[in-house]
Amino acid sequence: MSKNIYIITGTSRGIGEAIARRLLKEGNSVYCISRNGNPRLTVEARAKGWDVQDLSLDLTQSGEIRGLIHSIFRDIDEDDAEEIVLINNAGVIHPIREIGGDNLDDAIVRNVTVNLVAAMLVTDAFIEETIDWECSRKIVNMSTGAARRPIAGWSAYCAAKAGLEMYARNIVLEQSEEENPIKVISFSPGVVDTEMQQEIRHAKAEDFPDLAKFRAFKNEGKLLNPGTVAETLIDIIRREDFGHETLVSIRDILK
Repeated sequence: MSKNIYIITGTSRGIGEAIARRLLKEGNSVYCISRNGNPRLTVEARAKGWDVQDLSLDLTQSGEIRGLIHSIFRDIDEDDAEEIVLINNAGVIHPIREIGGDNLDDAIVRNVTVNLVAAMLVTDAFIEETIDWECSRKIVNMSTGAARRPIAGWSAYCAAKAGLEMYARNIVLEQSEEENPIKVISFSPGVVDTEMQQEIRHAKAEDFPDLAKFRAFKNEGKLLNPGTVAETLIDIIRREDFGHETLVSIRDILK
């Protein structure tokens, strides 16, 4: 019986976990990738008979990414797939500091590796593995408004996410002449009530001039619930016009 298959990075918490849980409830097959796995989700999945594979990989270990994606596809029968979707959700915000500030070379490298390099490598392997597949193939890159406007203190995050948006545009260009093109979007989920937002609110004011604004988002109840974001994204994935616009913002949908 054909089924929808999803590969999602960053599923240990927040938006990624919410997306995975929603998809599993619907009976989809989901491959979850995160640094330490998600035992909470695994236990729930076993109890409810959900089809999940919870895989542990530190995405900074870039040399191991292609092997993991290859192992996932060894487990998938193309004939069983009605649609296969990759969701590059994993992301990190740190370091939050001015350019030229404290020496945080390792944190900068980790930020760009997780937010950009790892997503590129996962995507490259995904396209390689499905290059001759006849089913629907889709890619979602989790983006942010910070990819299109600078935010003081977020230089690494802004730059990495901007790079990921350009990468999506390259995929669109290269797939445009294919008979069965892979469709891709960059999705901005807005300001969401996740652990990343907690990290932002605990930044030092001298490193992050917008600190008061982000604390106000929480205090004034302006943060989106991860479940709402997950439901919205899944609805977008299932639209017939998915990929017609490469940049998609939740603000335009929920306004």
